[in-house]
Amino acid sequence: MVPKKDWNDPTRQFFGAYFHQDWKLEYGNYQAAIDDFVRQAQPQDLAVVLAEIGPYLASDNYEDFDTSKFGGNYCPEGDGLSTRDFLNAIKRSIHRKLGIIDIDRNHAAMQLFGGYFHQDWKLVYDSYLDAIDDFVQLASPQQLDAVLDVISPYLPVGNSEDFDIVNFGGNYHLEADGLSKHDFLTAIKESIDRKRGMSPTGP
Repeated sequence: MVPKKDWNDPTRQFFGAYFHQDWKLEYGNYQAAIDDFVRQAQPQDLAVVLAEIGPYLASDNYEDFDTSKFGGNYCPEGDGLSTRDFLNAIKRSIHRKLGIIDIDRNHAAMQLFGGYFHQDWKLVYDSYLDAIDDFVQLASPQQLDAVLDVISPYLPVGNSEDFDIVNFGGNYHLEADGLSKHDFLTAIKESIDRKRGMSPTGP
């Protein structure tokens, strides 16, 4: 029998309650389960979860992580997901809630939002779509992947309002153009998807 104190541990509450045997009957995917927990949890509980998963991410032993150790019943590989990616998804969701930004000034997201949506960007571009497309056309595939990695967690409608362009060096008031955060982020994704869908032009 598990000691009572273990059931009060936020990490066990998370994996045991949100990744139990039938969790897929409640959530469409693992990210939805993570985000639901993060939305409802107190900051101090999120800090405990971060402290628990942090050592696995900081070392090469992340494959030793098993949700069953914390009362869960979820195998990331069943969703084609590595254990490291699963733990990083938890970390990113918690960081968003706590306002922690994981990227530095050289990150592609900082280059996009800080470099193309600075204070005077409207002197350079006629519309936000032009600014997005210019960045996308000049960016490398690796940079586009990095941008998608940052914006993807915000794309679900319920998460879009957590996005703040200021956190990425930008200075664009979407509301002034009658634009929602969801539509803005979707426009970025669609521009990247269009570039990826282009066939190379032969000589």
